[in-house]
Amino acid sequence: MASDLRSDCLEIATYSIGENMPQKATLEALGKLDIGDRITCLAVGKAAWHMAKAADTALGDRIARGIIITKTGHLKEDIPGFFAMEAGHPIPDDRSLKAGALALSLASSLDEQDHLMVLLSGGGSSLMESLMPGINLEDLISINRTLLESGAPIEDINVVRKRLSMVKAGRLALAASPARVTTLILSDIVGNDLEAVASGPTMPDRATREQAYMIADKDRLYLTRAMKEAMDMETPKTLTLSETISVGDVTKLCSAASERAMALGYETTVLTASLRCEAKEAGSFLASIGRYHAGKGPKAFILGGETVVHVRGDGLGGRNQELALAGAIDIRGIEGIALASIGSDGTDGPTDSAGGIVDGQSFFRMVEAGIDPKKALEENDSNRALMASGDLVDTGPTGTNVNDLVVMLCT
Repeated sequence: MASDLRSDCLEIATYSIGENMPQKATLEALGKLDIGDRITCLAVGKAAWHMAKAADTALGDRIARGIIITKTGHLKEDIPGFFAMEAGHPIPDDRSLKAGALALSLASSLDEQDHLMVLLSGGGSSLMESLMPGINLEDLISINRTLLESGAPIEDINVVRKRLSMVKAGRLALAASPARVTTLILSDIVGNDLEAVASGPTMPDRATREQAYMIADKDRLYLTRAMKEAMDMETPKTLTLSETISVGDVTKLCSAASERAMALGYETTVLTASLRCEAKEAGSFLASIGRYHAGKGPKAFILGGETVVHVRGDGLGGRNQELALAGAIDIRGIEGIALASIGSDGTDGPTDSAGGIVDGQSFFRMVEAGIDPKKALEENDSNRALMASGDLVDTGPTGTNVNDLVVMLCT
């Protein structure tokens, strides 16, 4: 029975990730749009090549020119008419600045007869950058480091770094005016705040100058004269020629998982598409739900989002593996439960695994292999524990990135 549940978990996850592949999602969205003929395409992010390939398939010779900006190792074969380059991620580098300059040059060359098609995915904030006059890359990296070390939330970090950029916070769309701009987004943001994807280069910025200075004061940022001048410049609040469409996100990931689970005969509940908490707490909480429902008929519980891990040990793992390990500890000895937690991009932390899948016997397989599961959890050593019990999920890079998927099945 456990093997059947595990197989179903993996089938549900595979199906839902497949339904949110960037090429498929982009093709479907482009098929519904009235785009015109003078198209310029800019694809930025970790899924940039896949989205550009879809645009080439759908639009062909209607694309006059295109640029792809992506992470090192994420390019595939050449796409006719597209210039492709790699840049720094997760830390911007000189290539990121060249990418930003190239994107701004492309946008500013357009007129009212042109249509700029922007294809955005996660990672764009680092991959494409063009800084305000007087600000250099070292300044930006220092500001980011200070904010991260202060424990500032990503929302606050974005408010500040957007104001230091000539390409973020709607300024790319402003540069393209009077051309029409359409942005298709594959979102990796929990809560689907689209202006946070790649720091919103084509979307109006809701944050104000006053908010930016409040964050700078709270986190004791050292601001040079050039930074203060940049902070004083207001970002675009309306962009009438720019429209934005979400083509894939964690909500769609959960919906596809729910669809497949119901097709397999499970009574299905999507608990949340905005899971944000400590990974081990999520695993323990889900285990408590599983213990209650075990033996009460085929049920599926679906969650999406992105948990966090507070690293206190020297072990190896990732948030999905830690969630699975915590779950394994609390469902030990219980029949009729399987729990999988998987990164939709096929990676989880600094490991080669996408996540983990556990059942009521996982804990005991770890013990038999000489692993203390509770100690492994304390030391953030989920990868070694799950490897010992045969519970790692290895997919390789999937080509998409729409957060994480958690599937728990009970019979």
